[in-house]
Amino acid sequence: MKNKRRKIWCVWLLAAALLLGAAPVWAVGGRTDGKVTDARELEGWPSGPSITGESAYLVEINSGTVLYGKNENETRYPASITKVMTALVVLENCALDEPVTFSHEAVTDIESGGSFGYLNLEGETYTVEQCLYLLLLESVNESGYALAEHVAGSLPAFAELMNQKASSLGCTNTHFANPHGLNDENHTTTAHDMALILWAALQNETFYRIDSATSYEIPATEQNPNGYRCTMHHKMMISDSEYYDERVKAGKTGYTSIAKNTLVTYAEQDGMELVCVVMKDAGGGVVYQDTKALLDYGFENFRLVDMSATSENFCSGLQAGYPMPLSLSGNAYLTVPVSMSSVTLEFAERTESDPEGTVGNLLYRSGDVTLGSQPVVIRGSAGDKPALETAAEPQKEGRPFWFWPLVILGALVGLVVLAWVVIQILKANRRRKRRKLRRQRREEYYRRQQAGRPGGSARTGGNARMGESARTGSSARMGESVRTGSSARMGESARTGGSTRPGGSRTGGSAPAKGPSRSSRRPQ
Repeated sequence: MKNKRRKIWCVWLLAAALLLGAAPVWAVGGRTDGKVTDARELEGWPSGPSITGESAYLVEINSGTVLYGKNENETRYPASITKVMTALVVLENCALDEPVTFSHEAVTDIESGGSFGYLNLEGETYTVEQCLYLLLLESVNESGYALAEHVAGSLPAFAELMNQKASSLGCTNTHFANPHGLNDENHTTTAHDMALILWAALQNETFYRIDSATSYEIPATEQNPNGYRCTMHHKMMISDSEYYDERVKAGKTGYTSIAKNTLVTYAEQDGMELVCVVMKDAGGGVVYQDTKALLDYGFENFRLVDMSATSENFCSGLQAGYPMPLSLSGNAYLTVPVSMSSVTLEFAERTESDPEGTVGNLLYRSGDVTLGSQPVVIRGSAGDKPALETAAEPQKEGRPFWFWPLVILGALVGLVVLAWVVIQILKANRRRKRRKLRRQRREEYYRRQQAGRPGGSARTGGNARMGESARTGSSARMGESVRTGSSARMGESARTGGSTRPGGSRTGGSAPAKGPSRSSRRPQ
């Protein structure tokens, strides 16, 4: 029975492994254009929390809606949150399996107190992927230095790549001077710009996979035979931390004596994706408390609304002056206060600043305040495509529209097959039990038949052992007879008022023809 149960459990585990193993790892990151909408001037906009950090910024990245800001455009020293940009530039210029060797400068050209003492790094070689885990989880400054040299040959050349990337993302007050974030008066950014940088990095699936990990094993090498276990420093991601928050999925910590505490965080709940930045904050866990207050504010006071279907219906009615029906370019998400029950849709003609191929913009308004906008194109034109798709859409990964229905169908078929296998196992088990019971009954029947054959036992009101007779409620051994008013077997006689064979006598008892006499016994 135990073997049967073990087989059934193995079938269940195999099915679960097949179903779970087929699930893809999706990137995150919301809309891909980084376009933000600031509607905080709207009357009745929820007031934000009071925090200790000198700069902060909170944005919902599916809609691009700014929810909160505090001195978000004032320049600050970023410290190690710089490494988010470092990782993004590396991933856009390297393969994960490329070898990276730590030079003498990468290990020694680090300011006092910024070195990593748990690995012997000078001359060591790790892959780009391993260096990124050291960079993002353990915040190893030498790893940032080595990666910069690997990509661009020098720190200044790599810093130039970082600044070019920042400019392309819409950062307006950022200037990077190094890949690790150690103190440099020319190394500054803002809470607003850091939100754009993390937002863009999250759309890179490899970045999110590494930055959302809580630990990683660096394998042993000849130079470092014990290897090393990297651990994420962002305490809101660590389950046994007092600051743990299950909504937090990724992020990066930072601290220097000038920058103080800095923190960038990505959190998700009920479809809403928030990027939160806090800079120049106090120590003692205050930066985590401020971040939690901002996340609570965002998730509790706002909701995400998909306006795509409503917008398409609106565009279908805009026919005048256009040769073909109009369509929305991509999906339309709005983040609005939970108390808001309606918005107004308006069409605005295209301006010179709008993307090529658009005929205008669909505006979502409440009174005079714009809550969001979405490009409108002629249906069937080159611009009729999901330019603002979210990372959660299958199209971003190149999967056809039927991919997920097919996966679901396959899962259902797998469950049906699994149920059929389990039922067949149970039926077979019951059949074996029935066959065993029938066999036992046949054997019992044969034993009874054998007992009733000559030389066996007969029953007359009682039971007798094999080789014995039981008559008239009495028993006698073979060769004896106990009768009353009946005849005895050959060689015996037991009568009362009867006759005896030759050599016998009538005495009311019995005697054999020859040999010693025997007396009949009656049960006492």
